Amino acid sequence: MLGLTRMGEIKTQLAAEAAADEMATAKAPAERMTQMVPPAELIARMDRIENLLVALTAEQPESQPSQLGRPLRKIM
Repeated sequence: MLGLTRMGEIKTQLAAEAAADEMATAKAPAERMTQMVPPAELIARMDRIENLLVALTAEQPESQPSQLGRPLRKIM
């Protein structure tokens, strides 16, 4: 039979190991996120969206005055 002192030592050791395991698993997702590489399909989709935005921006006429540049009418 183990003495109370030895049981306390084992319990302390187990608690320390559990805390170390918890810290290791908490760090793991953050480390994986920095090492993540986006899939090729996602990169291709982002490229298509960027090309579409560039094309849409190029099609807008620059001669139209902005609606935001007009002064506000006084309500009263």
